[in-house]
Amino acid sequence: MRKFKLILLAGFVFLIFLNNALSQGYTPPMFTIGLTGEGSFAMHDAYGTNLSDTLRTYGMMWGRGVGIHIKFGLGKRKNHRIILAGTYNKFINSGSSSKSFVEPNPKIGNRTNYNIWTGMLGYEYCFNSRCRNKQFLGFGATANLINAQPGAIDFDDAFRLGVYVNAGYEMVLDPKFKTGIFIGVKYNLANILGQENGPRKMNDGAGTPGPGFWRRFGYISLNLGFNFYTGTKMIKKY
Repeated sequence: MRKFKLILLAGFVFLIFLNNALSQGYTPPMFTIGLTGEGSFAMHDAYGTNLSDTLRTYGMMWGRGVGIHIKFGLGKRKNHRIILAGTYNKFINSGSSSKSFVEPNPKIGNRTNYNIWTGMLGYEYCFNSRCRNKQFLGFGATANLINAQPGAIDFDDAFRLGVYVNAGYEMVLDPKFKTGIFIGVKYNLANILGQENGPRKMNDGAGTPGPGFWRRFGYISLNLGFNFYTGTKMIKKY
């Protein structure tokens, strides 16, 4: 009988502990700070495999980069988020021998080499913001500094304004909802405003001199990264 009472007591304590564990939750984060690694692929008139056709494309293919973002949650549920982000991407195309990130044959005429610094300000909607698994959709404006190193295509540094859209998935890692990982995809059309033609210019405008049409400079990126969540507080469900 005594053993039976001890078992009942242990079971009762376990149920109380389990109930408390299930009743505890955390508020959505106020700030989400993320570090990102990116793999990118050129699109539209940025993409090109024929490095002698410099009047139509920019001879880009694959790129890679890094980024950082800060997301500020709005409202009680923090479903709405304002985003401030910055990225750096490097695109090198070494011609038919590589078409990759590295250049085995550093012949300037057989390659293109671009550095792209981008600042982003946007809006994001986060689904299931209080949950361990979250999804998000967003859009916003980009400011892009495009630097062309000597190669098949070379021009002075160009500043362009564009737009981006993104989507992704986040997963919280720890019990206190302080850290997480994420995967996402982002599309950046970098030169909607600011096109310019002329000697040593990017020559992306529809006017003359230049190619005679708007050369769209865009790329799509796959993003993998790590998030830090701040402002989360323990809550209880009754």
